Amino acid sequence: MSARPPALVRVVFFAILLLAIPVAIYHLSSGRPAQATMAFGAALAGALVAGGWLVPTGDELAPGDRTAAFLDELYDLHAHITTTCWPADLSRLLDIAGRLLTAATATGGPAFAVFNPPHERPGDPPGVLLFNRLAALRYHRSDAHAAAWAARGLTAAEIVALPADTPLRQDIEADTNRRAALPYEALPPNERLRFLAELAALA
Repeated sequence: MSARPPALVRVVFFAILLLAIPVAIYHLSSGRPAQATMAFGAALAGALVAGGWLVPTGDELAPGDRTAAFLDELYDLHAHITTTCWPADLSRLLDIAGRLLTAATATGGPAFAVFNPPHERPGDPPGVLLFNRLAALRYHRSDAHAAAWAARGLTAAEIVALPADTPLRQDIEADTNRRAALPYEALPPNERLRFLAELAALA
Protein backbone atom coordinates (compact mmCIF):
# COMPACT_ATOMS: atom_id res chain seq x y z
CA MET A 1 0.00 0.00 0.00
CA SER A 2 1.34 3.42 -0.94
CA ALA A 3 1.77 6.24 1.53
CA ARG A 4 -1.60 7.61 0.39
CA PRO A 5 -4.86 5.76 -0.27
CA PRO A 6 -5.93 5.20 -3.91
CA ALA A 7 -7.15 8.27 -5.78
CA LEU A 8 -10.91 7.81 -5.34
CA VAL A 9 -10.54 6.75 -1.72
CA ARG A 10 -8.23 9.68 -1.09
CA VAL A 11 -10.67 12.19 -2.57
CA VAL A 12 -13.66 10.87 -0.63
CA PHE A 13 -11.74 10.53 2.60
CA PHE A 14 -10.21 13.99 2.30
CA ALA A 15 -13.65 15.45 1.60
CA ILE A 16 -14.99 13.85 4.77
CA LEU A 17 -12.12 15.22 6.84
CA LEU A 18 -12.18 18.64 5.19
CA LEU A 19 -15.78 19.04 6.32
CA ALA A 20 -14.48 18.81 9.89
CA ILE A 21 -15.96 15.43 10.71
CA PRO A 22 -15.20 14.71 14.35
CA VAL A 23 -13.06 11.80 15.42
CA ALA A 24 -16.11 9.54 15.61
CA ILE A 25 -16.98 5.83 15.52
CA TYR A 26 -18.43 4.18 12.43
CA HIS A 27 -20.71 1.15 12.26
CA LEU A 28 -19.47 -1.58 9.94
CA SER A 29 -22.77 -3.42 9.95
CA SER A 30 -24.72 -0.53 8.45
CA GLY A 31 -22.04 0.49 5.93
CA ARG A 32 -22.38 4.17 6.89
CA PRO A 33 -21.31 6.46 9.73
CA ALA A 34 -23.21 5.94 12.97
CA GLN A 35 -26.63 7.57 12.61
CA ALA A 36 -25.58 9.22 9.38
CA THR A 37 -27.37 9.35 6.05
CA MET A 38 -24.35 9.42 3.76
CA ALA A 39 -23.32 6.04 2.39
CA PHE A 40 -19.89 4.98 3.47
CA GLY A 41 -19.58 1.86 1.34
CA ALA A 42 -17.99 -1.48 2.19
CA ALA A 43 -15.30 -1.12 -0.49
CA LEU A 44 -14.28 2.33 0.73
CA ALA A 45 -14.25 1.19 4.34
CA GLY A 46 -12.14 -1.83 3.42
CA ALA A 47 -9.63 0.32 1.55
CA LEU A 48 -9.33 2.72 4.48
CA VAL A 49 -8.81 -0.17 6.88
CA ALA A 50 -6.17 -1.66 4.59
CA GLY A 51 -4.39 1.69 4.45
CA GLY A 52 -4.35 2.06 8.23
CA TRP A 53 -6.74 5.01 8.21
CA LEU A 54 -9.47 3.16 10.11
CA VAL A 55 -9.16 0.36 12.67
CA PRO A 56 -11.85 -2.33 13.21
CA THR A 57 -13.10 -2.51 16.78
CA GLY A 58 -15.72 -5.23 17.07
CA ASP A 59 -18.49 -4.29 14.65
CA GLU A 60 -17.29 -0.69 14.44
CA LEU A 61 -14.50 1.33 12.87
CA ALA A 62 -12.39 3.77 14.85
CA PRO A 63 -9.87 6.30 13.48
CA GLY A 64 -6.35 4.94 13.08
CA ASP A 65 -3.08 6.69 13.84
CA ARG A 66 -2.85 7.95 10.25
CA THR A 67 -6.26 9.56 10.57
CA ALA A 68 -5.36 11.23 13.87
CA ALA A 69 -2.15 12.59 12.36
CA PHE A 70 -3.98 13.81 9.26
CA LEU A 71 -6.63 15.55 11.38
CA ASP A 72 -3.95 17.21 13.48
CA GLU A 73 -2.25 18.49 10.34
CA LEU A 74 -5.57 19.67 8.92
CA TYR A 75 -6.55 21.45 12.13
CA ASP A 76 -3.10 23.06 12.30
CA LEU A 77 -3.69 24.40 8.78
CA HIS A 78 -7.12 25.72 9.79
CA ALA A 79 -5.50 27.34 12.83
CA HIS A 80 -2.90 29.10 10.71
CA ILE A 81 -5.45 30.38 8.18
CA THR A 82 -8.08 31.54 10.65
CA THR A 83 -5.50 33.18 12.92
CA THR A 84 -4.17 35.07 9.92
CA CYS A 85 -7.53 36.11 8.48
CA TRP A 86 -9.88 36.49 11.45
CA PRO A 87 -9.70 38.68 14.56
CA ALA A 88 -8.40 37.20 17.79
CA ASP A 89 -11.56 37.93 19.75
CA LEU A 90 -14.32 35.66 18.47
CA SER A 91 -15.83 35.06 21.89
CA ARG A 92 -19.30 36.38 21.07
CA LEU A 93 -19.56 34.40 17.85
CA LEU A 94 -18.31 31.27 19.60
CA ASP A 95 -20.87 31.68 22.37
CA ILE A 96 -23.76 32.13 19.94
CA ALA A 97 -22.63 29.26 17.71
CA GLY A 98 -22.37 27.01 20.76
CA ARG A 99 -25.88 27.90 21.87
CA LEU A 100 -27.19 27.30 18.36
CA LEU A 101 -25.63 23.83 18.34
CA THR A 102 -27.38 23.07 21.63
CA ALA A 103 -30.69 24.33 20.27
CA ALA A 104 -30.22 22.41 17.02
CA THR A 105 -29.99 19.10 18.87
CA ALA A 106 -33.78 19.06 19.20
CA THR A 107 -34.37 19.21 15.44
CA GLY A 108 -31.13 17.92 13.91
CA GLY A 109 -31.09 14.73 11.88
CA PRO A 110 -28.57 11.94 11.42
CA ALA A 111 -25.87 13.96 9.64
CA PHE A 112 -25.95 16.65 12.31
CA ALA A 113 -25.66 13.95 14.98
CA VAL A 114 -22.35 12.86 13.45
CA PHE A 115 -20.90 16.37 13.36
CA ASN A 116 -22.19 17.58 16.72
CA PRO A 117 -20.48 18.16 19.04
CA PRO A 118 -17.57 19.11 16.80
CA HIS A 119 -14.13 17.74 17.54
CA GLU A 120 -12.31 20.49 19.48
CA ARG A 121 -8.70 19.99 20.47
CA PRO A 122 -7.47 21.57 23.70
CA GLY A 123 -5.60 24.76 22.93
CA ASP A 124 -7.01 25.32 19.44
CA PRO A 125 -7.41 29.03 18.59
CA PRO A 126 -10.89 30.56 18.45
CA GLY A 127 -10.97 30.53 14.64
CA VAL A 128 -10.73 26.74 14.47
CA LEU A 129 -13.45 26.34 17.07
CA LEU A 130 -15.75 28.73 15.22
CA PHE A 131 -15.04 27.12 11.84
CA ASN A 132 -16.00 23.68 13.13
CA ARG A 133 -19.08 24.89 15.01
CA LEU A 134 -20.34 26.60 11.87
CA ALA A 135 -19.58 23.46 9.86
CA ALA A 136 -21.71 21.41 12.26
CA LEU A 137 -24.57 23.89 11.85
CA ARG A 138 -24.28 23.41 8.09
CA TYR A 139 -25.19 19.78 8.59
CA HIS A 140 -28.33 20.75 10.46
CA ARG A 141 -29.42 22.46 7.27
CA SER A 142 -28.35 19.43 5.25
CA ASP A 143 -30.69 17.28 7.35
CA ALA A 144 -33.45 19.86 6.93
CA HIS A 145 -33.09 19.69 3.16
CA ALA A 146 -33.12 15.89 3.16
CA ALA A 147 -36.23 15.85 5.35
CA ALA A 148 -37.97 18.34 3.06
CA TRP A 149 -37.49 16.36 -0.14
CA ALA A 150 -38.04 13.00 1.53
CA ALA A 151 -41.37 14.26 2.89
CA ARG A 152 -42.43 14.71 -0.73
CA GLY A 153 -41.44 11.18 -1.69
CA LEU A 154 -38.30 12.10 -3.64
CA THR A 155 -35.00 10.26 -3.73
CA ALA A 156 -31.58 11.91 -3.60
CA ALA A 157 -31.16 11.41 -7.35
CA GLU A 158 -34.56 12.96 -8.02
CA ILE A 159 -33.89 16.09 -5.96
CA VAL A 160 -30.54 16.59 -7.71
CA ALA A 161 -32.27 16.38 -11.09
CA LEU A 162 -35.19 18.64 -10.10
CA PRO A 163 -34.84 22.06 -11.80
CA ALA A 164 -34.59 25.05 -9.50
CA ASP A 165 -37.39 26.93 -11.22
CA THR A 166 -40.09 24.29 -10.70
CA PRO A 167 -42.82 24.90 -8.10
CA LEU A 168 -41.95 21.63 -6.35
CA ARG A 169 -38.29 22.58 -5.98
CA GLN A 170 -39.19 26.03 -4.71
CA ASP A 171 -41.59 24.49 -2.21
CA ILE A 172 -38.84 22.13 -1.01
CA GLU A 173 -36.38 25.00 -0.62
CA ALA A 174 -38.92 27.03 1.37
CA ASP A 175 -39.59 24.04 3.62
CA THR A 176 -35.85 23.55 4.05
CA ASN A 177 -35.50 27.15 5.19
CA ARG A 178 -38.31 26.74 7.72
CA ARG A 179 -36.79 23.57 9.17
CA ALA A 180 -33.25 24.97 9.22
CA ALA A 181 -34.39 28.16 10.96
CA LEU A 182 -35.72 26.41 14.06
CA PRO A 183 -32.50 26.58 16.16
CA TYR A 184 -32.20 30.31 15.48
CA GLU A 185 -35.50 30.89 17.24
CA ALA A 186 -33.52 30.36 20.46
CA LEU A 187 -31.85 33.73 19.82
CA PRO A 188 -33.57 37.10 20.34
CA PRO A 189 -34.01 38.95 17.01
CA ASN A 190 -31.33 41.54 17.83
CA GLU A 191 -28.83 38.77 18.61
CA ARG A 192 -29.60 37.01 15.35
CA LEU A 193 -28.84 40.21 13.46
CA ARG A 194 -25.62 40.72 15.42
CA PHE A 195 -24.58 37.14 14.67
CA LEU A 196 -25.14 37.64 10.93
CA ALA A 197 -23.36 41.01 10.94
CA GLU A 198 -20.30 39.69 12.76
CA LEU A 199 -20.10 36.64 10.49
CA ALA A 200 -20.32 38.91 7.45
CA ALA A 201 -17.46 40.97 8.84
CA LEU A 202 -15.22 37.89 8.72
CA ALA A 203 -15.57 37.61 4.94
